[in-house]
Amino acid sequence: MSRARDRQKRRRQQKDMVRKSGRSTSQAAPESNIKLPEITIPGGRWFVLIPAAGLILLAVVLALRLINPPETDLPPNAIWLNKAWSYQEHSNEELLLLTNDLREHNIGTIYIETSTLTSDGTWSGADNGRFIDIEPQLETLLDQLREAYPNVELYAWITVPSMVQGENGPENRLGRTQIQNSVAEFSQRMIEQVGFDGILLDVKPVFEESEEYIDLLRTVKRQIGIETSLAVAVPPDLTPTGTTLNLPGLIAAGTEWSPEYKRRVALLANQIVITAYNSYQTNPVDYIQWVTYQINSYVDVLANLNSTTTVLIGVPNYSDRSDPHDPDIESLAAGLDAAVLAYDGLDENGREYFSGVAIYTDSLLTDAAWTIYRQRWSH
Repeated sequence: MSRARDRQKRRRQQKDMVRKSGRSTSQAAPESNIKLPEITIPGGRWFVLIPAAGLILLAVVLALRLINPPETDLPPNAIWLNKAWSYQEHSNEELLLLTNDLREHNIGTIYIETSTLTSDGTWSGADNGRFIDIEPQLETLLDQLREAYPNVELYAWITVPSMVQGENGPENRLGRTQIQNSVAEFSQRMIEQVGFDGILLDVKPVFEESEEYIDLLRTVKRQIGIETSLAVAVPPDLTPTGTTLNLPGLIAAGTEWSPEYKRRVALLANQIVITAYNSYQTNPVDYIQWVTYQINSYVDVLANLNSTTTVLIGVPNYSDRSDPHDPDIESLAAGLDAAVLAYDGLDENGREYFSGVAIYTDSLLTDAAWTIYRQRWSH
């Protein structure tokens, strides 16, 4: 068995223990097995009893902490790191600096860009090469990251372009059995061979309520198993109906997923990551309100399902300028302000479903960007 598979087996066993014990991997001793020592105080020397009782209490507290140590929760936020980062070799010192930043800012999950399904059905690697050539390097990277940050969760970010050029123009390939099986088998390989903790499936575009997309999620989940976390990157509702939002006129009205379709996606995924950018918004206040709507729309669906699925909001930190993305409008600061606005507006139950933010970035954050993050987001 490879090191990656052995490591993954141990991590699964730990997760099984979590599920069986409720939320903690620690095992508390039966109450009847914890016995206090009997102390006899001759001559009724009560003044000895008080300090002795204090020592006994201290000993019991320390013993219980050893038997049942405090639960360590996974920090709720995430970051995307693309191929420009994941396909490069990194020293242990570099990774230690990165993971220290992640710890400090309550980021416990990394979506590591792994590969893209090409138009000919193969999996991409570096410099137009094959993925198999980069696979050993990714295994090493995962080992280094876990050495620096043992509590981190590492997801294989897998990109699947849904459209390819056919004989009669662009065509949707998601319904092809061969494509669905290829994505599912590659996802399983990322878990069992490379050693990722979960899968982030980034299928695009999926603007319509595609049955083929649901079939793909179902196939992948069946292949990787219910014990493995499946995160899905979902598009925002670009022009949702029945709102007072200021919406761009360039996109057809009603470009959105219905609550029923969101429910179907949520039933197949453990995490939903909303890609809340490329909005065509031209005003920062409109963008903040638009992002807030995206969070609330999924929280409402999950709360009605009484689901264990959680939602993260993708916040942009990239400088490329295009018609859909103005970095002065769709900024890290604006995305975080929207997350705060949404969080503050949720009741206690709703907050259970809103896990946090996922920073979508084209490079490691600068000190200035981390300062913006600290000032605006403390969850």
